[in-house]
Amino acid sequence: MSQNLNTDSLNNPSTKGLVTDLAPHLQNKEIWTYARNSVLNSHAGNMYALQNEQSNFKCIDLPYTYIGSIPLNEGKFAIFTTDNTNSEIGIFNPKDCSYLKVVNDTCLGFNTSYLISGKSKYNYDCSETIYWADSGLNPRRYLNLQNVPYVNIGTNCDPDYTTALDCNKILMDPFIKVPHIYPELISDGTLKNGSYQFAIAYSIKQERFSDIYSFTNPISIFSHNDSHPRGIHLTIDNIDTNFDQFELFIATTIDNYTSYKSLGFYSTEQTSLTIINLTGAQDITTDDIYVKKQIFEKADWCEGNDQYLLWAGLTAPVEIGY
Repeated sequence: MSQNLNTDSLNNPSTKGLVTDLAPHLQNKEIWTYARNSVLNSHAGNMYALQNEQSNFKCIDLPYTYIGSIPLNEGKFAIFTTDNTNSEIGIFNPKDCSYLKVVNDTCLGFNTSYLISGKSKYNYDCSETIYWADSGLNPRRYLNLQNVPYVNIGTNCDPDYTTALDCNKILMDPFIKVPHIYPELISDGTLKNGSYQFAIAYSIKQERFSDIYSFTNPISIFSHNDSHPRGIHLTIDNIDTNFDQFELFIATTIDNYTSYKSLGFYSTEQTSLTIINLTGAQDITTDDIYVKKQIFEKADWCEGNDQYLLWAGLTAPVEIGY
């Protein structure tokens, strides 16, 4: 094989390049007077071997203008296209020149002036998830190509899915409903004299996902010598049922000392709770309460390194000062 490669190089040398000034009888095999659509590297990898540039052929028709792609498993590609109004993600298979539409929705908001970069991940259930950034135009997003989240106009127990993409569910940092807690005193329980406040954080499999949302206004308990039974009933609404669980927190100020505790995990389907004692509550630090997770809404570029996903050109949301 190496002999054949050397032979190609010797038969097609171009060491002196393109020369058009010499008369034909003064030209040798190392000079070329016309070399349209030519390249100096051979298809076999030789240098300075003059050959025609390889051609291509039309494989598929894309629905809109191409703005990016992400390599997938088995040599396929996730293709991003748009006409600045409609936006589509599809799967292109170059082996059989096929194209499969995955989702088409205006809420994707692609634009031909903002090219897309991203990476894919092959999941344990044989599905593939893509992660992408579109040059800082839209928030960072991801999509399971085999499990597209559509808008549900039903309930979690009785879903009724439309054909519209739920673009909130593909955000890396989705918009979350802030829960409302309404405490009221009840004549049952062994809570001590003091003031009590409550807060919630969403969790996934008993791992805290969101920040701890602001504590309620204090509700006070007082009786002489703690002689009367007292408890607190909580009514919760505006809960985000996209999460299965939330973690409930309590701040107590008793004898001029403030402490913070976790009261445990509860289902987001539960909209009322009664606190009659603090048995089993776990102490937490003030850092757990007040240190907020940094949110980066947008990115200019998305790349991967082994098992790590890398985002470049991150942009944080503007915080309102008041």
